Amino acid sequence: MIDTQGRPPASARFKLHSERTGPLPVDNHFIERIGLEDLLARHIPCDARCAVPHARALGVLLRSLIVEREPIDRQQETVHGFASGMFGIDAKAMAHLSDDRLGRALDHLFDADRTALLTEVVLAVGELGPNAYPKAAPDYLTDWAAPDKGWLRKFY
Repeated sequence: MIDTQGRPPASARFKLHSERTGPLPVDNHFIERIGLEDLLARHIPCDARCAVPHARALGVLLRSLIVEREPIDRQQETVHGFASGMFGIDAKAMAHLSDDRLGRALDHLFDADRTALLTEVVLAVGELGPNAYPKAAPDYLTDWAAPDKGWLRKFY
């Protein structure tokens, strides 16, 4: 069939770009909502020599545990398998995130006052209040699966 309108073939007009997000957009919503990274940063301080702050490294590890449960030495591979920024870290910082770096962040977490940290996390969740999420769960699903968001597929 001859195209009389002079349009290029469909393969030249459109390019499909897909990225893997998994549950991370939803997880990130809750992590940001309670301010977990700020709480971690307050209880696990980092000096200027750290290319990746302890709080950010622990955030990557937390997200990885939720999504893949890979060993610490495979974190870079896990993060690179998902859409950019889904683990709360950019590509430049990811180059500095090794299993040794994650281990040091875990050491600092062990040395921190974990009781106070956990108390602040629980209080942060409690401060959201009963009206923190005013919509019903299916409405959030609809919002997160909207074409302009594309975080989730509504039906599998």
